[in-house]
Amino acid sequence: MFKVRLLERLSKIDENPSYSGIIANPKEEIDSIFAYLKKILSTKEGSTLIAYDFGIPDISSYEENYGEYIRKLENKLKNTIEKYEPRLKNIKVKYIDKYKDKSILTFRIEAELANTENYPLVFETKIKPSGEVNIDEEH
Repeated sequence: MFKVRLLERLSKIDENPSYSGIIANPKEEIDSIFAYLKKILSTKEGSTLIAYDFGIPDISSYEENYGEYIRKLENKLKNTIEKYEPRLKNIKVKYIDKYKDKSILTFRIEAELANTENYPLVFETKIKPSGEVNIDEEH
């Protein structure tokens, strides 16, 4: 499996025709994964024609109990990442009640690189009502 996505490989091949994309250092792969996760989490579910379930539900409104909504969102994030980011495995998503402003949703995501034995990743993603998404790797 390639460690960077097709469009990234094509862009790099334009810059350097000998670039293969197969042998990428872990930082390049992680940066690529974070960039793609940011795209996934910034996309509203139902807004892409090619895959209706790509992205996450609109977080600006919900009609159910907040706790139930958070549990459903944790499951949705996990399932979406599992489906659309094959470079990760053993994915766990957990809501973090970090801000007084409940419209900012923060999740801790734990995973492993799929092609590397025991290479854990832990990062935090913050989703704002505006749709802005921040992803920070925890050390």
